[in-house]
Amino acid sequence: MGVSDEKSAFQKAAEQAKAVIPTHGGLTVNLKCGILSEVYLEEGILDLIDAVDLADKEADRTARLLAYLIFHEWMHNKLDALEGASVDIHNSGGGGLAEIELKNVQKTSPDDILTKVNIKLMSAALGKSRPQCTARLT
Repeated sequence: MGVSDEKSAFQKAAEQAKAVIPTHGGLTVNLKCGILSEVYLEEGILDLIDAVDLADKEADRTARLLAYLIFHEWMHNKLDALEGASVDIHNSGGGGLAEIELKNVQKTSPDDILTKVNIKLMSAALGKSRPQCTARLT
């Protein structure tokens, strides 16, 4: 599968994701070349800033939103992108940053955002190697 085939497979997955959640902030797909994760800062996703955090400065809230999106896609990359994965982060990732939509995260304390289950799952997976797709890097 060449770079253009990988690109079209990723674009198809992105279109399917957008059909389900128009303001999804990222995507992780297991392609033939490896796992590919992306996050997006585009129109619509910025509306999540208020839903995610109450930081004082807009720049701080934007940076925090990007960090949350990156961690969410990293969870997919490490925990459920490969065939036969035992964890589906949206269903058994412990809530918080594993939620399918960040606006669903309950934020009564910092433990609601990065939960103990999120930390436990990721700490167990950090040392595990995952094949990464670099075909789209230019």
